[in-house]
Amino acid sequence: MTVYNIRYETVNNYTSPVNEAYLSFLIIPEESNDQHCFNLNISNSLKAKVQYTDSLYGSKGALFHLRDSFTSFNLSMNVSVEKESFSFPALKNLSVSDEKNILNDELFKLKNNDFIIQTKLTEVSFSELPVQTIKTPDESVFKYVQRINSFVQGFLTYETNTTTPQTTVKQVMELKKGVCQDYSHFFISVMRHNGIPTRYVSGYLNQGKQYIGAAAMHAWVEVYIPGTGWLGIDPTNNVFVNENYIKVSYGSDYIDCMPVKGIYLSDNGGTTSYTVKITEQQNQ
Repeated sequence: MTVYNIRYETVNNYTSPVNEAYLSFLIIPEESNDQHCFNLNISNSLKAKVQYTDSLYGSKGALFHLRDSFTSFNLSMNVSVEKESFSFPALKNLSVSDEKNILNDELFKLKNNDFIIQTKLTEVSFSELPVQTIKTPDESVFKYVQRINSFVQGFLTYETNTTTPQTTVKQVMELKKGVCQDYSHFFISVMRHNGIPTRYVSGYLNQGKQYIGAAAMHAWVEVYIPGTGWLGIDPTNNVFVNENYIKVSYGSDYIDCMPVKGIYLSDNGGTTSYTVKITEQQNQ
């Protein structure tokens, strides 16, 4: 078991007074079979009361309804997380034909529709995808996932300040560079073109392991392997997700997992910045 101490701090400044606001923070690690949170503490500069809410897919968020005028709102979260040691799931050896039957089943597609259809951020025509992303007729889903994970990492160069949260897969393919959310959206787009359900995941990374993207909140994916279930994979680092990954939320794309969302009454906009520090406490 590994224990992490996480500190998340965000500073939100506004160019003119905000008279009322709803601010939502999707930054709290989830509870699951291999992940347990404790010692959660959230504080803010306005001493506003926090309300805990569930996101569309059940992730825990912190919501603030701010009624008094303000020009800045700073928030800090401290939380500890226990992670079980990673054990790679036993893959069920299905034939390619059996995998196709599962993926093409109408009830299966209906259940996983949100993770099969493309979004504005992942949409690109099949003909525009690199030929290397085409799934061969005899290729199993697991082998295909491994191959595309390596391809995406090699196709893109990790570079900050080249894309934004609104950058589409088509734009990323033209730039051939981006950050973790761009790698994830590209991977998701390829998988969904083949009818393979794939989810966007947001969370934290162990900062002591030299992973790319660990300095901030990180993005990776969960892909459905027929007969086995959901499997986490990180195209930015070309690895399978393990105990170094601390999951916060999942959704169809970045929009579902945005760390900060807000509605506020003000004449002008504002700026948001944040820092993340993850410390590995102990190993047992």
